[in-house]
Amino acid sequence: MSTNPSPNVGNDLLRIHRVITRALDVSRYNSQGTNLAEEHQQGFAMYVRVLSILLHGHHAGEDELAFPFWRTRLPAGPFDQLSEQHRQVVAYLEPVERWLGMGAAAWQADALNELHHALTDLQTLWQTHITLEEATIGPENARQYLTPAENEQLGRQLAEHGQAHAQPSEQVMPFVVYNLSGADRAEFITLLPPVMTQQLIPLAWKAAWAPMTPFLVAE
Repeated sequence: MSTNPSPNVGNDLLRIHRVITRALDVSRYNSQGTNLAEEHQQGFAMYVRVLSILLHGHHAGEDELAFPFWRTRLPAGPFDQLSEQHRQVVAYLEPVERWLGMGAAAWQADALNELHHALTDLQTLWQTHITLEEATIGPENARQYLTPAENEQLGRQLAEHGQAHAQPSEQVMPFVVYNLSGADRAEFITLLPPVMTQQLIPLAWKAAWAPMTPFLVAE
């Protein structure tokens, strides 16, 4: 008899939320100028850019795939509110993305201070958003309202959407892997093709994501 747990798309949701939550914490901390070493500026800018890319991709997958599916199971669910929060996240990301385009001026104290405030606002909204979202489509409801086959299918569709829309893969995928730790990372790695975890991320893609290393969880 198989001991593999039943697929649960809610667990996938919690895992990507942990990635983004950690990345927001790290970004906010390091946007305080005194916490960021000059030699790590390039890597920090890359880290913040990938965080923005991941947020956009994650929310697009929910708006296009997850929420329409879940409406068929929970017609009274707060999906309009969740989508509105996604639009608010985009608005909070605008000053972050402006900072990314500032070049050398981004490292001046006033620019870093503006980035820090934008990330603080974003972090506050994010916590409110994921609390509601996880209560609506988290593991418990995924187990109750979706069959194992539906959990597997929706999880696969969201993963494929994420990989297609969160680019470049050589930065986004290591970002996800190394913002996880322990059992979360081990479980996520089992979902990836071996060529990605054994060859692409540690070898072929290493130069593309290595500047972010100071901000990631150690390998």
